[in-house]
Amino acid sequence: MPLSWPPEQFAFALEQMPLTENNRRILQAFLDAPEQTLTAHSLAAAANVAGGWSAANLRIGELSRKFAPVLGSLPDAGDGDPHWWRYIASGRWDGGRFYWTLRPQLKDALLTLGWQSSESLDNEAEGVSAEEARTFVEGATRQIFVNAYERNAGARAACIAHFGTVCRVCETDLVAIYGEVARGYIQVHHLRSLAEVGRQYEVNPLTDLIPVCPNCHAMLHQRRPAYTPEELRAMLGRGQH
Repeated sequence: MPLSWPPEQFAFALEQMPLTENNRRILQAFLDAPEQTLTAHSLAAAANVAGGWSAANLRIGELSRKFAPVLGSLPDAGDGDPHWWRYIASGRWDGGRFYWTLRPQLKDALLTLGWQSSESLDNEAEGVSAEEARTFVEGATRQIFVNAYERNAGARAACIAHFGTVCRVCETDLVAIYGEVARGYIQVHHLRSLAEVGRQYEVNPLTDLIPVCPNCHAMLHQRRPAYTPEELRAMLGRGQH
């Protein structure tokens, strides 16, 4: 059966799970790959997975299992094998090799949460030509492109406990639209982007975070740096909150 979890569900799952450095490198490798497609050999090389292609197989399974609690049970492929990688990728055999392709919805979720793909980097701002960037991505110092900043689950929970689950931009209550399935669901937006801060800092959940609906969260990140909540409210014709 086809699997079609929406980007919002992937984003929610990512915000709930503790990602290891290996997990981050694997996700970033997919983001940077042409058409987000990799073999086990190319994943091992791109993500610097110790142990080569066999270890890459294990690591992608380890990462995929982390999505299960939020995305739900994964149907098997008719052979009794759940194929854990199907949570995050589609797969196919071609020319004797197996290729994984990151699910587009997961790619959209990662970009919404502030991750960057190599193709979206502003190379000119960094003084790097497109050709130099391609060479750099393949080099040993590729780690500059795999920085993903970990969200603190406690800060997220404190923000929601204080503000509730109504969007602080458009004032949408998802329960009023979707019913009980949306009870307790909301995304959290960092007013100070962790990627822009570029280092660990102490988050105040009452001043640095706000709950926002998936639509507003996506629109806030339509610009780099992100739009402010005030700017987005102005687009909606709403005043100060």
